Amino acid sequence: MTLTLDSQVLWIADDPAASECLRVNGLMNTMYEGGHALAVDQQGRIEAEYRNLAQDGHAFHWVCRMRDGNQIHRKDGKVDDRPRRRLMQELDFDRNDLPFVGVASTTDSKLLVAYESDYTPEVRQYLTDCQLGVTVCCAGEAEAECQACT
Repeated sequence: MTLTLDSQVLWIADDPAASECLRVNGLMNTMYEGGHALAVDQQGRIEAEYRNLAQDGHAFHWVCRMRDGNQIHRKDGKVDDRPRRRLMQELDFDRNDLPFVGVASTTDSKLLVAYESDYTPEVRQYLTDCQLGVTVCCAGEAEAECQACT
C-alpha cells in the first residue's frame, strides 16, 4: 500500500506535546515495518518540504530510512485544471497542498494523511467525490488500512 503524508503530519511526529504524536509514529512504524510506501511528487516539492524537518528528529530519519529501503515512490503530482480551479477559487484551498492531493490521487490507496485546517469538510467531500477520489484521513485510520492489507 502506498500512502501520501502531508508534511505537517511529520512535524507532529516530532512534537511529543501534539495529541496525535503517538498515532503518527505508529503509522510511520507500520509503514516501514510492513513494507508500505510513501508517495512523493516527481517534481520534488514534497521532498523539499520534508527537508525542512528537524534533521535530528525521528521524522527526518524515518524519511531517510524509507528512501534507503526503496519505499519512496515518485508520482506525478499534477492536479488537472478543473479540480485545481474549484479547489483554489471556490474552496479556498492552499496551492502548496496541491502536490499532496495530486500524488495521493495516483496511489493505490488514494489516502492522504493530513491534519491541516485547509482540509475542511467541504474540501474533503470534494476530493472524495471528484475525479481525484482522494480520501483525507488521520494517522490512526491510515495505520488501520495498512494493517488490514498486510
